[in-house]
Amino acid sequence: TLKKALATAGQEASVRAEIYETIAELYRADQQLPILIKQLEDEHPNDFARLSLLGKLYEETGDANNAIATYRRALAVDPRQ
Repeated sequence: TLKKALATAGQEASVRAEIYETIAELYRADQQLPILIKQLEDEHPNDFARLSLLGKLYEETGDANNAIATYRRALAVDPRQ
């Protein structure tokens, strides 16, 4: 259902970040963050919402190097953030 919501929201919708956070909460509750990280990596994210989430997940799982690199990629996409 949440993936359908993402598709409906469009690339620039501000609600995307909230949807991604909800998805992360579900994976976190099931202790499945590595699976979500892998899914996001496989999508080759290039939008701010996904890159930001991926950076947060890297940080949360202790992967500081990937977190910093991903945050930099996110800011390159949308420097106003």
